[in-house]
Amino acid sequence: MKKAAALITRFTRPRILTYAVFALCLLFQAMVITKLVFLYAVFKVLLAGLVLLLLAWLGRAAVKDKAVVLVILVVVLVRLPFLFHPTGLMTMSDNALEALQSREIQASRTVPFYQFETLKHQGTLRYLLVAQTWDFTGPQYIILILWNLAVYIAIILLLAKVLEPVISRAASVFLSLLSFMFIETMFDFSLLIRGGIYLDALFLVLLAISLFDFQLERRSDIVLSFYFMGFAFYIQPISLMFTASFILCAAVFSLAARRFWKSVWLFLAGGFLGIAHVLYYELFFPAKPAATHALEQVRIIPLASVSWRLIGNAFRYARESFQNLFRYEVSYFLGRPQTGQTEKALGVLNTIGLWVGLAVFLAGLGFALAQLVGLLRKKTRLEPRHWPYLFFLVLMLGFMVKQAALLPPRFEPRHNFDLLLLIVLAFYFVLTAVFRGKKLIPWTWIAAGALLAAVTVPHYHFFLKNTVAKEASYRQLMAALTKYKVEHLTTDFNLAYPVRFLSREKILCSDSLGPLTLGIFFPEQTAAVDALPDRERAYAFFSEASGTREWHKRATRKAMNQTLIRLQEERIGFTVVSLKDYTLIIPKRIPPEHSPQGSRP
Repeated sequence: MKKAAALITRFTRPRILTYAVFALCLLFQAMVITKLVFLYAVFKVLLAGLVLLLLAWLGRAAVKDKAVVLVILVVVLVRLPFLFHPTGLMTMSDNALEALQSREIQASRTVPFYQFETLKHQGTLRYLLVAQTWDFTGPQYIILILWNLAVYIAIILLLAKVLEPVISRAASVFLSLLSFMFIETMFDFSLLIRGGIYLDALFLVLLAISLFDFQLERRSDIVLSFYFMGFAFYIQPISLMFTASFILCAAVFSLAARRFWKSVWLFLAGGFLGIAHVLYYELFFPAKPAATHALEQVRIIPLASVSWRLIGNAFRYARESFQNLFRYEVSYFLGRPQTGQTEKALGVLNTIGLWVGLAVFLAGLGFALAQLVGLLRKKTRLEPRHWPYLFFLVLMLGFMVKQAALLPPRFEPRHNFDLLLLIVLAFYFVLTAVFRGKKLIPWTWIAAGALLAAVTVPHYHFFLKNTVAKEASYRQLMAALTKYKVEHLTTDFNLAYPVRFLSREKILCSDSLGPLTLGIFFPEQTAAVDALPDRERAYAFFSEASGTREWHKRATRKAMNQTLIRLQEERIGFTVVSLKDYTLIIPKRIPPEHSPQGSRP
């Protein structure tokens, strides 16, 4: 028993786990570059080994630090009601597209570097993990959510680890148990709603920070740290804000220690190794131009337009971005005409959460500035414990510059992940300072926990309500498509890919009907469906009661009327199926000369 315990202790050390993750990433890069199918099986063996190591580490942690196990249990149990309705969490086409990428990898046993050879992809490492799990479980959407939740839990634990030098144990456990679900976007991301690969990038950045040696003595750790920084940039380019901020922090520490020129080659070696597969494809296999309809086209403001008014713009844009982190989805639900007293009360709670978040953020900024002033006045000496405050200020400056420099400005939460991390850091700073030295049980912690739990209620309520309704909606839609034996469907972008995934790829879909059409995903499939005669494909529209926005309803009515007129002109019989959230038009497959004008059941 003693030998077995010693072996488990040896192989569950953080360094061994880090090396295993490093090997997994290296193998993934080899798969991307070589496209060798047999590496899929090799990766599966390595992944199984890593999962076993993590489970053993968890068992060891349960004995050594019960708070770790408690945090994991609380995070999962709070989200358990959502996990009973996994397909309802497929709230939009983006979620289904992530699942479909896993299906592509599972079918081909290779990892495509470019997403459907049209748009540069990011983050297919997660999709590979899901694909390999599906080899055992089948293509269940819940697996994608569980992998996402595992990454989210790892982020919570890593945050506590990297901030250990500056935060109290009580604040660490308190915030880990709450898992920041009082910030709508964090809760949103934890359930894979809009979040996805942004969490993967943040996990790698935090892993890199946890490895970095601020004494600049352990060369292997420095190389590994910058490797994961580079790999995070591949996962999601928005992590550039994080990586650039930390690189600047690392440069400051290396200059202070007079080791910059001895360390810079380590920074470069690790960073270039982390993006080696990206550089390979950029140099030798450039992506084809994508018709994105300017949706994701962002440009830097020209120098001729630079003026003092940009400062005012930056603060206005930052304010809207901040608000969206706390109530982006809730505002959508509260904006519906049938909003009642309960919804209004929840809206008030959400507003309180926003103001609490703002107060904590400003206080956190004040703490970070106080640390900087102390360093500049040489009242304190630069030490590793100062890195979070320096990182906070650099990231804050980068965020404000981004708000002023990008055209058009980006207000959606997923585009302001840097601001989200700033708010999270501020909560650690403030709670540590306010409740320093106090145990976790006293009434002050209970009051703080009750307040933050209360402001979580609005988005928890709306997300769960929407999840349940969405699952029922998809179930009804798929039952109707199955009943009418639909094999080809023309519809809106937000429906095309959920249907494609939920039908297990049995229904070919085109998103060309609109009103929302992007034209960048599965272009060959869309072209094949659109080339079919009108009588050979069905049409799906969102109904008036579906809760879509008014502009979408107007455009949907126009598209549906045009479709009905075209079918009547071509003398194609059809059946109109009215569901709660959708309207289906099913053409009758009979010769044109015998077709009626149309029928409604």
